[in-house]
Amino acid sequence: MNAQSVLTFLSKMNHDLRTPLTAMLNMISLMRDDPRLHCTPENLRLVQEAGEELKVLLQDIIDLAKLESGSLKLKLSSFAVRDLLNQTIAMFAREADRKCLQTVLAVDRGVPDRIMADKERLRQILTHLISNAVQYTEEGTITLRAVCSEPGSPGRPRLLFSVEDTGTGIPAELHERLFDRFLQPEGDGLLKSAAHSGLGLAVSKRLVQLMGGDLKVRSTVGKGSTFSFDLSWGEAEPVPAEEATRPLNGLAGLGPLRVLVVEDNFINLLSFSQMLERHGFQIRSAANGKQALDNVREQAFDIVLMDVKMPVMDGLEATRRIRSSTDRRVRETKIVALTAYAMPEDRKRILAAGVDDIVSKPIEVDELASVLTRVLGG
Repeated sequence: MNAQSVLTFLSKMNHDLRTPLTAMLNMISLMRDDPRLHCTPENLRLVQEAGEELKVLLQDIIDLAKLESGSLKLKLSSFAVRDLLNQTIAMFAREADRKCLQTVLAVDRGVPDRIMADKERLRQILTHLISNAVQYTEEGTITLRAVCSEPGSPGRPRLLFSVEDTGTGIPAELHERLFDRFLQPEGDGLLKSAAHSGLGLAVSKRLVQLMGGDLKVRSTVGKGSTFSFDLSWGEAEPVPAEEATRPLNGLAGLGPLRVLVVEDNFINLLSFSQMLERHGFQIRSAANGKQALDNVREQAFDIVLMDVKMPVMDGLEATRRIRSSTDRRVRETKIVALTAYAMPEDRKRILAAGVDDIVSKPIEVDELASVLTRVLGG
């Protein structure tokens, strides 16, 4: 990537990141200055939506870097494909209703109940495609479709996924440029709209390629667009009945754990601690690695949630000292790292310090519950 490409990329990211950030700050300012708007559910939802958009953009930047460096690896798992499709299109119900759009899910009967694939990456691709469809469709229908395109090899069904809209459409000469991460929001209206799809299409194109397929677009100006890709997927075995009906209790199902939260950012510490306390956890806090070390030596904790980058002593040094303790109770303390570092080399460096697992910031409750269950042997 040459200097001009870097500047072009940074200019685009500056615009795309500032848009949701400005929305968040403006809404917070309004709620602070006008008592009538103070923390109403609708305003809080708008702030959360802007925050989610910002998180997606940041994740796209990280994913694009991983994809271009060849360091992004697929994580295969067995999952119910219809459930995933239902959940994904349901995410856009509120936005579609706001624009009086109809959303349709059409799944061919030949699609297997479960497939073996990277569930979260498939969700990510479909989310980007539906998001763009909703954004650039003013009336009509958004359709998420899944069909068995051809039999494929035994146990490897070939499935076609597509997202169809009745939006403005895209001229043929712009189709390839849609997937250009450097496309700028300038020029005529259609090109400007295409650029505002952000990195989503560029990331989606590369993810589909990583899975062995190709993301294609068919579009007619004034009639709408269809984005589609087909891939071979491993057909998974049915889930045993007792596992399928097992309740998912998340954090609440882990019991009243004794947790040490180590975080130097006061706002993060406060919000994270309050979230855990709502689930019945007993919380103690520390602002740096040295305080964490003192706390662990002083009393037993079921789990330590350790930020990585902190003053005085960082989380990795604190972890190394805990692991080298002569006191077995201290040495065997369960530690989960909390970090905004997202690259594979960062993960290797953090795990090498001796943590049991890693949770990425911003912290998702479901991901945290899954990691804690795994670390604690639940």
